[in-house]
Amino acid sequence: MLDYYALLGVPRFTASQDDIRKAYRTQIAFFHPDKGYVNENIALERTQQLNEAYDTLKNPSRKAVYDEELAAFLKEETAAQAAPEPKPEPKPQPEPPKPEPEKPRPEPARPRPAQASSREEKASLGEIFAHAWDMLPARFAVLIAVFMLLFAISMLNMLAQSISHIGSGKEIDSGVFAVNEYQHKLLNSSIVFNRHRDRIHETVEFLESTDAGYGSPYFYTDRKLIVMDRDDAPKPLELSISYPGSVSIYTNQDTDAAELVFEDNVWYGSSTTMYVQANHAGITVITFSNNRNFDTFRVKIIVL
Repeated sequence: MLDYYALLGVPRFTASQDDIRKAYRTQIAFFHPDKGYVNENIALERTQQLNEAYDTLKNPSRKAVYDEELAAFLKEETAAQAAPEPKPEPKPQPEPPKPEPEKPRPEPARPRPAQASSREEKASLGEIFAHAWDMLPARFAVLIAVFMLLFAISMLNMLAQSISHIGSGKEIDSGVFAVNEYQHKLLNSSIVFNRHRDRIHETVEFLESTDAGYGSPYFYTDRKLIVMDRDDAPKPLELSISYPGSVSIYTNQDTDAAELVFEDNVWYGSSTTMYVQANHAGITVITFSNNRNFDTFRVKIIVL
């Protein structure tokens, strides 16, 4: 279900009509297809969503119905995330087979008279293989030995790579999550993304992207990834702006697992401290842009 409040960037359920109208005008001005700030397809989709959100929230009766549906949806989502996974029922152990009654042993066969030499009778499998090896040409034998050695090395290398890719801490301990406390929480948390390794790979790819936490030398944040518990106090996020004169900053977040709290959206060529407030377990990506040169970058927030 689409969260209209998060889409407009206003407080959920408590935003006034004036706040909703101002947020709608700011967002619709930025994402209008004629402006050309973002991709045309994205702009058309976002404009349609903004119009739908504003039409719903400006109407008191429609807003009341939507608030009830959104509250019920968030309650179900929170309950689903908090519900423990069902434990598999133990499989019944098969009964051990009953011992069969001992059969009478047959009488040993009488030895037959020897019809071959004593050397042929005592020939073992190893001797037969060694004899066949001796009969091979020297060059062919060397080639077979080299091939077997290379095959063994290749198998050992594949085994080592498979072991290194098992879900251990080494895959995450490459500087992405340097704090042991959060590394432990990411490995042991019960939220959905921890049970699927592709969500961790998405985070690594996000941190390696060019627009993570950095729009330009004049417009960036001190961190591009914030990991926090849902019960943590708001965490600071330093936004640096080096443009001369006043600059308006626009923020847009894709989910409401966390939200950005700040007093004003206009700065005067300086730095300011924002605060990240956790709402519930999940992942939120906040996009920053400005009206000076429309630099854009993203900050990812993981709430455990």
